[in-house]
Amino acid sequence: MHWRMMLVSEAVFLAAFGFFLLLRALNPDLWQTMLGGEKPMEMAFISAIGRSATFPPYDPWYAGGIINYYYYGFYLVALLWKLCGVPPDIGFQLGITTVSAALVSGLFSLASTLSADFLSTRRLAWMITGGLIGVVLHTVIGNLDAARQILTRGTTAIDFWQSSRVVDGAITEFPYFTQIWADLHPHAIALPITVLLIGLAYTRLRSMPGEIPARFWIPAVGLLLGTLLVVNAWDMPLAALLIGAVILTRAVREPASFRSYAGAGLAWGATLAIAWLLFLPFLSGYVPMVGGIGLTSGGTTWHQYLIHFGIFLGILAAAGTAWIGRRPILSRLPDRLLAAAGTISALAGFTVASLFLAPPRMDLVILAVTGAVIVMFAAAFPPIAYCVLIDHRRRSLLCAASITLMPVVGLLAPYRLTASLLLIPLLLGILLWLRFPHRPPLALVGLCLAAAAGVTLGTDLVFVIDDLQGSIWERMNTVFKFYLQGWTFYALAATVALVWLVRRATLETTAHRLHFVAQPLQTREMPEAATTTGRDRYPLAPVALSVALMLVIAGLTYPLFGTPPRLAQRMPGSPTGLSLDGLAWMRESTVTNALGERIDFSGDYDAIVWLREHAEGNPVILEASIGPYRGNGARISAATGLPDVLGWDRHERQQRDAPGIDQRLRDIREIYRTASIERKRLLLQTYDVRYIIVGDVERRWTIEPPFAGATDPYEHYASPEGLAAFDRMVGTDLRVVLRSGQTIVYEVTPFPSLPPDVAAGASS
Repeated sequence: MHWRMMLVSEAVFLAAFGFFLLLRALNPDLWQTMLGGEKPMEMAFISAIGRSATFPPYDPWYAGGIINYYYYGFYLVALLWKLCGVPPDIGFQLGITTVSAALVSGLFSLASTLSADFLSTRRLAWMITGGLIGVVLHTVIGNLDAARQILTRGTTAIDFWQSSRVVDGAITEFPYFTQIWADLHPHAIALPITVLLIGLAYTRLRSMPGEIPARFWIPAVGLLLGTLLVVNAWDMPLAALLIGAVILTRAVREPASFRSYAGAGLAWGATLAIAWLLFLPFLSGYVPMVGGIGLTSGGTTWHQYLIHFGIFLGILAAAGTAWIGRRPILSRLPDRLLAAAGTISALAGFTVASLFLAPPRMDLVILAVTGAVIVMFAAAFPPIAYCVLIDHRRRSLLCAASITLMPVVGLLAPYRLTASLLLIPLLLGILLWLRFPHRPPLALVGLCLAAAAGVTLGTDLVFVIDDLQGSIWERMNTVFKFYLQGWTFYALAATVALVWLVRRATLETTAHRLHFVAQPLQTREMPEAATTTGRDRYPLAPVALSVALMLVIAGLTYPLFGTPPRLAQRMPGSPTGLSLDGLAWMRESTVTNALGERIDFSGDYDAIVWLREHAEGNPVILEASIGPYRGNGARISAATGLPDVLGWDRHERQQRDAPGIDQRLRDIREIYRTASIERKRLLLQTYDVRYIIVGDVERRWTIEPPFAGATDPYEHYASPEGLAAFDRMVGTDLRVVLRSGQTIVYEVTPFPSLPPDVAAGASS
């Protein structure tokens, strides 16, 4: 069995690698006019790390500075580039493809093991089924926005980008979008590492005492936690809490004692300490440019939340309904009174909040609907909690403890309805974890449900303060980073639920065909109540499975109808056919500025090739700093990794203080505009510039006031007088090392000068 699963896992990796490599070959362009993404930034940073002689690596977009960013994922990719000897524009494609394939392979292994344990089987067919379901739910499907677009517009021509922005003022990426968007960004690199960490956590849950010694497991987990911290720091807190909960679960299994709980605390502390110590060289020089935690001015609406996470919640609800439908619900009077108390307390909390604490001028209809929703969910919680805890010795105590939190649900509802409703799956996840500490699959499902609900709930209440504070985008990065984590945990919980539904529906359908009453599925992970009712005669699981499959099909509309428009989103003039050359578009493609003037990049391509071949060390280059995304500014430093005086200012503001950035913005533009040779010479010496780039971007790109000192609309970045002054400096301060098309590369003297390029005046 083991060797067959190993072969299947390897086949899954190769299939995923081939599929995502094909997507990159169909659209290899590393920049696009409107939706170019972060690829230039990632190319610049990875290339700079590969060129750096010491660490911390230099910042390619702030000459003289170091990268103040969680760059370890970039380092891992740069290491692979150097080991393989591939150019950056090819290595980028292989990097994102490898990350995607590693994610799929890791998910398949984790989901197959989790499913097999849950069903108490080692049959290869069920393991493969569970693994594939996990891959589909996490990495293949999209959210429900594509299906919504098709239904509302009556066409399959969907906006693939819109599905990643379903929450107002926020980014709602999901793994498949991340893969086809193909930004090699920290959140993408962190995904397979997160899955590996969850796998290690589950290995600890399912291992017998002494099977995996703590002296091996703790350092391994510490290494992964530290890796997450320096790859994508946003993932570290939730991952650390998950590991703490897993360690605590092992302690809960033992007879309650101070020693067992103290040991769990020490083990968790040791894990965190190892994570910190292993990456102390990075942490000692890294300064997070965030301002702490702030209260949100608004949250996610319930329908936006369901559009994004509705597939998982629907699958979990369907499986829960099929499970609860076979169990006696609130059969005792005390349990019924407890359930009624929970509903009444939630309604009481909502009433108090509505009368005395509700936002002013809140619409009465919205308030009434909110109240009805709260009552409905509060009424549903006690029976579900009762079923989870039905044969637990502390059933009443745990039910009472959880139901006492119902007033919080009601109090929060007028302000953040989504957050208040998410308290219910959060509590259910915690109850599931506490109820089944000896049953690893259910314990992990409970932890995943609690993690997903908890982390997404938190984004409704607080946000990480960054440079977007005070704008409608204040939650953008917080929602972006934590919703992606929520997607992973929801997907794993839903995987187990869907696998159980498939198994349960198979048994019930077979039993009814034979005119037998389906017997409860007796797995050690999901024991059924001994008491059965007339409801057992009806096949609930097939109906629930049908609902779940409809949701999955709705999610599959995104890859089916969203992939083609993404692949078609290429630069005009890009070469047709399969290719991995991410810069090939530059040879033939052009764009126009706001005045309709044509901007050509063919000479820039030759400049990139020349600098890669001839630039020694890491000389500073100067090119237009025109802001991020749209105009392909900083394109030379992005492709070569050479330090630019200033690249994308927006991204640099996330790494360092603004005054120095603003000064560089003005100085760079002054170099391109002033006709004063003395002033040019002074500024070039100030920033230790070695090579000056003058291409169509510098000549023709237009900017708006007050950016870089602009005073008029559609103002050209450079001036004719400023550009002409460069030619007057040739022979004294400058020399031309490359002239190709509309692009000129000047070398600043008195640097030790290279011989003139033999192809000066033509393409190199």
